[in-house]
Amino acid sequence: GNSARTTSVLLQMDGGDGDDFLRHVVTGRLEGNMWSQLVGGGGDDQIYFDASNRLGNGHLLPWINGQAGDDQLAMLLPWSRRAFGGVLDGGTGHDSAYSQGPVRRMRAEEDALAPTFSDDYTHTIDSLFESEHSLLI
Repeated sequence: GNSARTTSVLLQMDGGDGDDFLRHVVTGRLEGNMWSQLVGGGGDDQIYFDASNRLGNGHLLPWINGQAGDDQLAMLLPWSRRAFGGVLDGGTGHDSAYSQGPVRRMRAEEDALAPTFSDDYTHTIDSLFESEHSLLI
């Protein structure tokens, strides 16, 4: 949905121990402020943040931290928006990462060419909506 200029939102997801799949997709117009923190915790996590199709003049500050484990991380931001920036931190472990847009990357050992969270990425996205641990905003 759309947000008013005075709206401020903080979204926090923490997978904790275990192998987690966290996904946050931002759509619609963002005129206010949004902070997004996605933390994998222990385990081999898959974390995906996408605001590449976002509209509006709001401020969006996403942060991904894989923490321990061999994580697969992706952050997609549009180049054309002002007051924008993200941090993608693999944490400890052997991590792979993909980023697009103004993203500061830290501690990601491998560069992924595209978000490849499984052998069948489409199936992964489709099955995400059946998971009790997924959240689409």
